[in-house]
Amino acid sequence: MNIEAITQLSFVHSICIPGDRMASQLYAGLPGRALVTTLADMQATAHLLAAMRQWCGDGLRAALGDPRYAVNSAGVTIHARSAMLAGETVEVTGFVAGLGQRLTGFFVTIRLVTRCARRELGDIELHFLIAPRPAPARRLARSRDSDTPLALAA
Repeated sequence: MNIEAITQLSFVHSICIPGDRMASQLYAGLPGRALVTTLADMQATAHLLAAMRQWCGDGLRAALGDPRYAVNSAGVTIHARSAMLAGETVEVTGFVAGLGQRLTGFFVTIRLVTRCARRELGDIELHFLIAPRPAPARRLARSRDSDTPLALAA
């Protein structure tokens, strides 16, 4: 496992959040324009979080360089300063803010700052657990020496 490569990770991405048109079609049967706009903005936030988890997870896997370890998302902390609106282009920059060892593996915290052209949206901390993959499950096979039709085989 390459811990030094993990501590040196940084992230710079730009993403255009899906616009109001998509959400309007999705929530077309709901009454009230204000509700549709609110749901569109919530969907935009969820879309951004999913993209950031994917970027950071991919970066950790690449830096790790060891298929014997799995990168698992462990949580998110959001410090919002301003609302993100559907249709905006968001710039994301970030770095590894913390690395610690736990009983089950390593705990990594990545701090990201989100901005759009007009304002800073807030800080987001993504938490990941890097742990050894479990040993491959033993295969079920027919055993000639057993009375039962299926037995565990190594």
